[in-house]
Amino acid sequence: LLQRAVKWLIQQQTKEGVWRYPGNQPGGNNVAGSGPYEDASNSQYAMLALYSAKRVGVPVPSSIFAGVANWFLKNQEADGPEVKPFKVPAADLSINKLKKMEKDILRRMEDAWKEQVKGWRNAKRKGEEPPKLESPRKTTVVDIPNPYKRMKGELGKMKARGWSYVNREGKLVPAQAPNMKQDWTKVTGSMTTSGIISLVICKEALEGKSGSLTKAISRGIRDGMAWLAHNWTVTKNPNAQCWHLYYLYGIERAAVLALAETIGEHKWYKEGADYLIGAQQSDGSWQGESENVQWARGELGLGPVENTCFAILFLLRATMPI
Repeated sequence: LLQRAVKWLIQQQTKEGVWRYPGNQPGGNNVAGSGPYEDASNSQYAMLALYSAKRVGVPVPSSIFAGVANWFLKNQEADGPEVKPFKVPAADLSINKLKKMEKDILRRMEDAWKEQVKGWRNAKRKGEEPPKLESPRKTTVVDIPNPYKRMKGELGKMKARGWSYVNREGKLVPAQAPNMKQDWTKVTGSMTTSGIISLVICKEALEGKSGSLTKAISRGIRDGMAWLAHNWTVTKNPNAQCWHLYYLYGIERAAVLALAETIGEHKWYKEGADYLIGAQQSDGSWQGESENVQWARGELGLGPVENTCFAILFLLRATMPI
C-alpha cells in the first residue's frame, strides 16, 4: 500500500518540483492565467507522507527531495530583518550527528534503567526498602551532551525570511476567484511552517549527496524559524485572517522536526498549550474561524471538527522527530 502511494505521489509531482491541488482553486492545476500555482501547503503533506514511507523502508529517489528543496529555496523571501540567533539543531548540525547522539542517549537511558532495576532487586533480596525508580528520561538520570559545545556558542546570522501559499511570482486570476479576500502570495505563519517542515525532511534525505544544496537548506530552515520568531504569536496566524489552529499545528511540526525547544525566546509548546487550554469550549471542542475564507465557489472556513483535530495534534506533540 505504501509503495503504491509513494509511486502515485511521485507521478503527481509537478515539473516545478512540488505538488498542487486539482481543479480551479488556488494551487489547482486548471487555473488559467499567469500561474503556475504550486502550493506550499499541499506540498508539505506530500513530504510528510514520503518521510513516513522512508522511515519504514520504502525507497524514495533523492531527486524527488532535491526538486522540493529547490522550489522552497527559490520561493523563500530573498531578504528580511536580522533576528537574534537561537538554536535550531536540525539546521545547525548534521542530521547524521543528531542520529548518532540519539542512539548514544538511548543507550545511556537503557543502561541507567538496568542499573536502577539491579539496585532495586538487590534491596528486595536483602529485605531492605527498595529505592524509588526514576525515569531514565529525566536529565538528572542521564547526562545529555551539549552538541553546541564545539561551536563555542557562536551561531550564524539569522534573517526573517518566510513563505507564501503559492510561488512568489504567482498572481490571482479574478475570473477564477472573484470573491477572494486573501492574498495568497503574502508570507504567512502557516506557510512558513510548511517551508521549514519540507526543508528539514529534504535535508535528512539529501545529506551527504549534495553539500552545497544541504548548506542552502540549513540556512533556509534557520531563516524560516527566524521569521516565526520575528512574527511570533499563538493567538492568530501571522499575516493571515484564517487557518489559526492549522498554523499552531504547523508550529508543532516545524519545531519538533527541527528539534527546537524554543522559537527565539519563546517556549513554543508551553505558550501554544496555554492558549489552547484556555480556548477549549465546554463541550471539549475548539471552534471554527471567526471569519470564513471566501472561496470562488462560496464560503468555506475551518469548523470545530478540523480545529479540534489540529488542537489535539499540537497538544500531543504528535509529529515523529527526524
